[in-house]
Amino acid sequence: MTTRTVAAGETVSADAIVVETRNIAGAAGATLADPAAAVGRAAARTLVAGSLVAPPDLVAPRAIRRGDLIVLVARAGSLEVRASGRALSDAGVDERVSVENTTTRRVLQGVVAASGEVLVAL
Repeated sequence: MTTRTVAAGETVSADAIVVETRNIAGAAGATLADPAAAVGRAAARTLVAGSLVAPPDLVAPRAIRRGDLIVLVARAGSLEVRASGRALSDAGVDERVSVENTTTRRVLQGVVAASGEVLVAL
């Protein structure tokens, strides 16, 4: 549960969440049992102090934002193709995102890498 209010988009810190034993028979959906799973993730909505935290309440911190210029990377074996693109939505590391190749105007789906590049399938 949260020890203080966490604003939407704010990164959850270790002091903002604590484990507390509760009867959650009436709670809808699953809740997090390990506070370490929440630390470093961003709140998808405002989490009021004392509220239970469920997996959908947290998202990966935004690595790219809609409109950002990014590098598209496609790999097949030892072949690697790079192109410039533009993010069509916000996304965090390891999340799927739609991107537009700025040269061909083709819209592709890819996964955000830790480097900020978007990995697309060939």
